[in-house]
Amino acid sequence: MTRRVLLDRDLARSWLDAAMELAASNTPAERARVALHDRLRNESLGEVARAKTVTALVRSWINPEPRVAGIVQWAAKHAAEITDSRPLHVGVLLATQPFFADQATIVGRILAVQDDVETPVVRARMKAIWGPRRSVDVATQRTIKTMRAIGMLEGKASDSISYRATPIAVTPQVGAWLVTCILAAREADAISSTELASAPELAAIAIPRCLDVDSVGIGRFTEGTGRIVYASARASLC
Repeated sequence: MTRRVLLDRDLARSWLDAAMELAASNTPAERARVALHDRLRNESLGEVARAKTVTALVRSWINPEPRVAGIVQWAAKHAAEITDSRPLHVGVLLATQPFFADQATIVGRILAVQDDVETPVVRARMKAIWGPRRSVDVATQRTIKTMRAIGMLEGKASDSISYRATPIAVTPQVGAWLVTCILAAREADAISSTELASAPELAAIAIPRCLDVDSVGIGRFTEGTGRIVYASARASLC
C-alpha cells in the first residue's frame, strides 16, 4: 500500500466492528468485501461511496499490507476478549492508514495544549503534509468524523470544533499492542516509555504504566541511564 493513499471515507464504528468480526472469523478477502457491501447497502451511501468505504474497511481490517498484517491479525484474534472495540480500531487505523496516523498526530499535538480542535486548523496542517488538494480537505473532514465515531474526539455532526474525549482505558495487553501500532505508524523500531506516555497519536487512550509486552512480541529494555525502551523484535539496541 502506498503511503499516499488518502482515507477519504468516514467510518462508522458499527462498520468497523463488522469488518473486525469478519477478520476475526478469517473470512477470505473477497467474501468479506461482499459481506461488507451487503452490510452497508441500507446505509445512506451512494454506490460509489459504498464501494470506497468497503475498500477502506478491507484495507484496514481484512487485507492490510504485509508489513502490518501481523498487528491486525493479533487484534482480530483477541477481539472477542475485548469488550470495547474502540482502541482496536484506533490501533488498526494508525497501523494501516498513514493519513489517519498523520491526522491523529496533529490532533494529539493540539490537544496537548488545549481542549478543543478546529477542523480548519487540522485541514491546513494536513495540506502542508499531503499537499494543497481538495481531496485532502475532504479526507481531513471525514477523518475527524471517524475519530469522533471511535471515541478519539467528541463533537456535533455539523460543528467544526471537536473536543477532547474521555480517555479510553485499556488493559496492559492492549496497551502493549498499541505500542506495536505506534511503531508501525512511525515506521520505527523503538520508542521510550517517556515518549510513549506523551505520544500524540494516543491522546485518546489511557495507556497503563505496566504493559504486557510478552503477549505481543515486543521487548522492554532498561538502558544504562535508567531509560525504558520498548522495541520491536527486529530492533537492534546495541
